[in-house]
Amino acid sequence: ITLDWHDLDYPGMGERWILAGGLSPSNVGEAIAATAAWGVDASSGLESAPGVKDLDLIEAFVRVAKETSAWEQRASETRT
Repeated sequence: ITLDWHDLDYPGMGERWILAGGLSPSNVGEAIAATAAWGVDASSGLESAPGVKDLDLIEAFVRVAKETSAWEQRASETRT
């Protein structure tokens, strides 16, 4: 069961914090958009079998995370 990120109150949103738990390529974009997390962590959501990381899932996870508007904006602010 994945937590509904929209139901949470995020104190200190300006702080750097990492969202973890239940993240996969199919939900990482929504998670970032809903929480404005500074970073994300994934483990089992990137496995093709227990304990076996799947390169395609890893690449998809990173691509979706980077394409999320909250992170695109942060990256452009960092470059200026």
